[in-house]
Amino acid sequence: MKQYVTMLPMDTGGYRFIEKMDSKFIALTRLFTTSPRYKNIIDWLHDEKDHSYCYQYADVCKEQGVIALYNTLDRIDYEADNYVDCDPTKRFEMSYKNFAEIIYQWEELRVIRPDVILVVIHEDNHVSLETDPVVIKKYQEAGYAFDYNRYQRIIKEYTCFEKDPYTYFSSTGVQSYHCNFTYLVDYIQIKHISNKKFNWDHYKYHNKKSDDFFIGSYFFNKDNTLRPAEHELADHVNTDNSCQISRHNFLDFEEQWLALEKSNSFAVVYKDEQNWICCQGFVSTKEMYDFVMQTVEV
Repeated sequence: MKQYVTMLPMDTGGYRFIEKMDSKFIALTRLFTTSPRYKNIIDWLHDEKDHSYCYQYADVCKEQGVIALYNTLDRIDYEADNYVDCDPTKRFEMSYKNFAEIIYQWEELRVIRPDVILVVIHEDNHVSLETDPVVIKKYQEAGYAFDYNRYQRIIKEYTCFEKDPYTYFSSTGVQSYHCNFTYLVDYIQIKHISNKKFNWDHYKYHNKKSDDFFIGSYFFNKDNTLRPAEHELADHVNTDNSCQISRHNFLDFEEQWLALEKSNSFAVVYKDEQNWICCQGFVSTKEMYDFVMQTVEV
């Protein structure tokens, strides 16, 4: 049975994935990044002495004549703040030849930036990156591809942000009713900007059962103790007082937001019709508000 995922380009330079993905695809699609932060994987592939390549939330290993990819999202124990062993059942294996083919192809595609890329895992674990509209149409007719021509971006929830003179993004106050995306943006800015200060400390609680993060703010009691206490977070967090986001969505959002911050003065964080939290950057308030007006769900 073929498996697939559709990649559509984002204005920030990367790609967003339309369908929900299992562990095989999470490990595989981490290869398709536009981030310059990693060592060139082509150099690694030809280095006979280097057997393991650590990507963002994915490990790529040379093992007994094959390339093995591990989804390392599950390695992080957020409560203990350490790493655990990879789950061997979530290992994806492919041939050296096939791995080299898609890596070289991706080096070309991320420069060309086609309108759509279809990532297909075939029955024999062979991976292909399809960009030809004729080929993609055949997959669609066979039920193996998302019909991206019918895809329309609809905003279900949103919050607008503006960059202040100190290069920090703050909410403009324009948002859908009771939207908590400000917690998400603040948390990422605190994490990556060392001198960014807020009135309240922020928490990120990991619900292992749903595999979601709940990001929100602590408050102080009159005796200067935190409310809620850390051990009370499991019973405290909900969609009213926190921003709920899946681990995989958080990973992609953080990367896209950091890219957006470099060249934009305004931004919209929104949840689309598939409940995926996204961000979009703009150079003017008019562009930002036009985007919201044209895509908001009414």
